[in-house]
Amino acid sequence: AGGLAESVLVTLWLAETQEELASIEVGPMSQVEDHYAFEALEIPVPVEADTEYRLTQRCKARMIDGWFDGKASPDEVAGLSATRYARFIGGCCRNDVGFPSRVDGDLRRAGMVNLKFARQGLDVVKQSRQEFAHTLTRVAAVEESNEPEAVDAYLGVLARLLSLLVDELSAQD
Repeated sequence: AGGLAESVLVTLWLAETQEELASIEVGPMSQVEDHYAFEALEIPVPVEADTEYRLTQRCKARMIDGWFDGKASPDEVAGLSATRYARFIGGCCRNDVGFPSRVDGDLRRAGMVNLKFARQGLDVVKQSRQEFAHTLTRVAAVEESNEPEAVDAYLGVLARLLSLLVDELSAQD
């Protein structure tokens, strides 16, 4: 049994388009982990780096379950957030159904709602040494805007890293 007395709708929004990406009811039967009630989405939502998303909980007057309406310190947010995956910038709301367009304060309502990230595994692709070298060169060219000196420096760093990796793997045998 969950830690909530009643169900609430939690919604993930894409800020740029104000599109609802997913929503789910979280309530008394939801799994509780670290004081948060969670429900898994049937279909995972891929998120992208450097993109603003908004996560909201539908609230109403006289809700049975309380929620945090205060302000966190920068240290609290840094220490209690999955900073590897996301950055909390502040609270948002709307006093009606729809996209939460009103921003209501830096670091406000931190932790009122929460989400989990699932990382996808990598696909293993077999390549010859020549194909791998070609792939690395293409990546370096794209990353460094095809500037020859920058591409050479990028490939030099990769070569040193790969050499260290080979040495470490050889030492494991």
